[in-house]
Amino acid sequence: MAIIDPYSPEEVKKNREVREKRLAKQKRKKSLALAEQFEEGVSILTAPLD
Repeated sequence: MAIIDPYSPEEVKKNREVREKRLAKQKRKKSLALAEQFEEGVSILTAPLD
């Protein structure tokens, strides 16, 4: 098995891309959850009071 230098430019670039993708995914999940909560809140507020 080849020894991989974690500080080589290629590895640093690859690791950064992986990390950015993971963060983007987390942000998407979080904003989706917030949007759902917001929609629930709006539907509660705009529900007819009968």
